[in-house]
Amino acid sequence: MERFITANSQLNRSTGLNHQHIIKYDIISKETQSMRLMTVLMQPKSLTTITSQRKDKTNSQRMNTLYYSFIMSFLKENHPEILKSIDKIYEPDLSKISQVIDCYCEFMGIPSQQIMGEYINYKDIQHRYKAIAVVLRIFQPEKLDNLKAKVKSTIYKELGPYLKINSDTLQKSIICACNQFDMYNDFKKDIKQATNYYFINKRFNDK
Repeated sequence: MERFITANSQLNRSTGLNHQHIIKYDIISKETQSMRLMTVLMQPKSLTTITSQRKDKTNSQRMNTLYYSFIMSFLKENHPEILKSIDKIYEPDLSKISQVIDCYCEFMGIPSQQIMGEYINYKDIQHRYKAIAVVLRIFQPEKLDNLKAKVKSTIYKELGPYLKINSDTLQKSIICACNQFDMYNDFKKDIKQATNYYFINKRFNDK
């Protein structure tokens, strides 16, 4: 069986990928090979399968991070223009806020329900802050750069009901999310990774 071998600098080893679904017949251009490979890799079922096989949340998150690292290495080598464009784009369709929340939770290896509701534990509250920060980065990025900027009313209308929290809790959560994004590098790093993950998924799954 043919194999597609690509170097993964973050794993410090070569990773073999099944070539069967990418090239079956004649030799094709590197660009076409790359795009077909990404289409296979970015199928939504991939992470769902991993999550179902690994019930332990820590292992699930570790696998998602490993998967993300491979994708970023692949894009850096083959499609650097995609990575450059991510920092300059935002999502105008506010009806997709729930999808962004779900995408963040999938990336972190937790169920979306875990960050919903008024009464959740401290760790899940932190995840909710991060999910909210990802939403702001994707739908209103200027808010994270200017803490005094007002959040769009439509974001409030979508976020509150989906997270199952009242307006007061949502307002406080947004303030905490923005403050932590401004103060903590680790928090900001998680937001950037989850944002990249969403846009990469969107780019390849919308084709």
